[in-house]
Amino acid sequence: SVGATSCSDCAAGNYSTEGSSSCRRCEAGTYSGSGASSCSACEEGKYSLAAADTCTVCTAGMIANTTGMTSCASCETGKYQIASGQSSCIDCEVGKYTALTGATSCTQCSAGTVANRTGMVECIDCLSGQYQSATGQSGCLECEDGTYSSAGATSCSSCGAGTVPSADGNGCDDCEVGKYADVGDDSCSECEAGKYGDETGASSCTECAAGQITNATGLTECDDCAAGKYQLTTGQSSCIDCDSGTYSSVGATSCSDCAAGNYSTEG
Repeated sequence: SVGATSCSDCAAGNYSTEGSSSCRRCEAGTYSGSGASSCSACEEGKYSLAAADTCTVCTAGMIANTTGMTSCASCETGKYQIASGQSSCIDCEVGKYTALTGATSCTQCSAGTVANRTGMVECIDCLSGQYQSATGQSGCLECEDGTYSSAGATSCSSCGAGTVPSADGNGCDDCEVGKYADVGDDSCSECEAGKYGDETGASSCTECAAGQITNATGLTECDDCAAGKYQLTTGQSSCIDCDSGTYSSVGATSCSDCAAGNYSTEG
């Protein structure tokens, strides 16, 4: 005022320059104590509104990444900050994620899913043919031979008898005719010589009956022994020539003696 005998300090949150007749408020993002000739910028990790006598610390999940901030910013998705008064957010570690802004922590991926890099906003399902039984993991495990899984699996399952894992590992396929598989087999096996398979999805092959054979693997039916040959035993891969003085018709299980007045030579 006019005729003043002394000068007064500006209140905290205000300032004045030399020769001023009034105080001015500190702008947002700055602060001052009483009697200040200027305002100071808030440090990183803090902010202020106008006329502040101190700066406020950013809470967990929020940051101020430069000086002179007027507000705190939320951590982006895929990031978090557990402490207050910080200037940067932290990427979620592998095996964890957050889809929230302003997160103070990240969530572990559930079993069957993974986060294979930092800063993930969601977890990824394990592919078919893979699994993950644990939480918070960064990679999936391959199903063992003879087992399968669908996407997002926590374990793999064995294929039943007569079936094997499909090429994409997502299920089981029936064995073709002429082939078979036991529980947990990785691939179908051809029926052995002396046996056949005439149905899909077989868990075993059938022995050829006496008088019949299969002379190769993977066959779907048996062949009759030709005339002049025989086979007494089941499950055989070749026929036997009749001895001289005997004979047989097609599909014979034994040879018969030639009648009186007849003859035959071996084979």
